[in-house]
Order: sequence, then structure tokens, then C-alpha cells
Amino acid sequence: MKRGAWIVVALWVFGASASRAQAPSETPVVDNREAARQAYTRGEQMFRNGNFVEAESAFEEAYRLIPNPVVLKSLGESRERQGDLPGALAAFELYLVGRQDAPDRVTIEARLVRIRAQVATISVVSDPPGASIRVDEELREEVTPADIVVMPGEHAVTLELAGYETSANHVSAVAGARAEVMATLGEVPPTPDPEPVAEPSVETDMPLVEPDEPEPTEGGGVSAGVWVCTAVAGVGLITGSVLGFMALSEQSSFDENPTQDTADSGERLALFADLAFGFAAAGAITAIILYATSDSPADDENEEDAEPESAELRVLPFVAPDGGGVSGLVRF
Repeated sequence: MKRGAWIVVALWVFGASASRAQAPSETPVVDNREAARQAYTRGEQMFRNGNFVEAESAFEEAYRLIPNPVVLKSLGESRERQGDLPGALAAFELYLVGRQDAPDRVTIEARLVRIRAQVATISVVSDPPGASIRVDEELREEVTPADIVVMPGEHAVTLELAGYETSANHVSAVAGARAEVMATLGEVPPTPDPEPVAEPSVETDMPLVEPDEPEPTEGGGVSAGVWVCTAVAGVGLITGSVLGFMALSEQSSFDENPTQDTADSGERLALFADLAFGFAAAGAITAIILYATSDSPADDENEEDAEPESAELRVLPFVAPDGGGVSGLVRF
């Protein structure tokens, strides 16, 4: 290959790395010379100590401050020591471009031949051109068409262009050879406008559905009044029984030792027992009457607007000269 062609390739390859040095484009600033000299001196010291990562960073800083092609040679050697052959190749090629009168040109060209035999090149072309390139998830500075220098092996090449679908490709790169990736990018179909949603019409689109009427339960339930009266009867019966036993006990005590206090206590207990039994009788009778006269299920269905029933019980005790009793009134 002629030297002129190599110069073109060098410009393409050197732009492959995000951390590559830039070609000189501006007049060096005088204020940066001292900072560039210090950075270059620090890089040389790191290189001698075997710290090639720090040396590369220092040489890149020196070249950024003052783009002297001599720095590129040291930068390429630092990358080569780290195994970054694509980066070393780019630095050495740009060194020869920037220093046409390089005294070690023959030596550097021989080194380039050796490096090119160890790296691979991927030629990336897309239709339409101008797509950004990602190699193994790393975004490159180049856009299609471009030649990407990589280490031999399997690589994932992804092409992205606004308005077009992403193209994912896999390529096997061989040392000293060129692999090709040619992709036709399909346009992303436009997103259709959402169709307007018509609001439902109450008269036409949404038929009126009458709510289902609850089914009547079979059989009539027991009213609340029946349960209240039954409870009163139960309480009165239990209370009367207890007081009755106590009255009988006082009567037995009076028979053994008749006193006025024992007689009065027995009469009071007997009176209260009668009152309690009266309560029980009134509650039981009322419960029976209510249960017998409760409405049937058919009547409940006909009275849809009837208010829920509530029971009211009034109990009125009375005392007569010869005894006592209780009267009850239940209202619904």
C-alpha cells in the first residue's frame, strides 16, 4: 500500500478510541507550556516505574495542553505495554502523520506492521449512513461508514440512527484480517394517532337495566317483640323462683322461732316473688299473642314502604291489701 493511503487510514483509526489524542489544530498557548512539560515529565517517571496506566493519563494531558507529536510516541508505547494494541496503533500512526521528518520512522513503521498483524479491523457500513457505532456496548466516536480496529475475537456491533430501528450484529474478528458489517436500517413506523373514544349515550349506547328485586325469603321471621317478651318472661321466672325459695326458707325459720322480723322478711320475699312471677306470666302471654298474630310473608311483600317494627313494653306492678301483681302493656 502506498504511503498516502496509510495516512488516510491513520486518521480514521486514531479516532476510534474515546481517549485518543487529538490532532494539532490551534497555536499552542504559552501559558500551557510549563503545565505540559510537567505532565510529560510525570508520564516519563510513571513509565519508568512500570505504572503504564498513570503514564498514559499524563501523556494524554501533556498532548491536550500542547499537541506535540513527540508525545504521541510515548503515548503509543504506554498503550502497547498495557496490551491496548488498537490504541497504540492509532497513536503511532498519528505520530508519523504529525512528524513527517521523524528520525525513527523506519522503526515505527516496522512496529506498525507488527501491531497490525495482531489486531483486526471491522469495516462498518450502513444504509442510510451516519449511524452511531457501539462495539461491545462502548460508544465510538465514528459514524458509518468507518473502519474500527479491535482485538481479535467475537464482538457485538450495534448501529443506531434516529428514526430507524437499531441493528444488532455479531462479528468474528481475526488478527491481521478485515471483517465487514453491512446493515440496512429499517425506518421506525410512525405511531398512529389514538382513535377518539366516543362517550356512551345514556339513551342509545347504554341500555337501562332495572335492578333485580330481592327474592322474598321463605317463611315468616319472628318479630322483635316476641323475643323481648320471651326474655322478660324468662327473667321474671328465674327471679320469682329464687325469691320463692328464699320466702320458704324464712317461713321455715319462722315456724322454728316465730319473731316479727322473720315474719316481715318472709312476707316481703313472698311479695317480690309474686311480682316476679307476674312479670313472667305477662311476658309469656304477650309473646304468645304476638307470635300468633304476626304478619305472614305475603303481607310483608305487599307492604314495601312499611317502616321496620319496634316494640315497646310497659310493665306496671300493683299491690293490693291481700297481695300484689303486675300488669304489662306491649305496643308495636
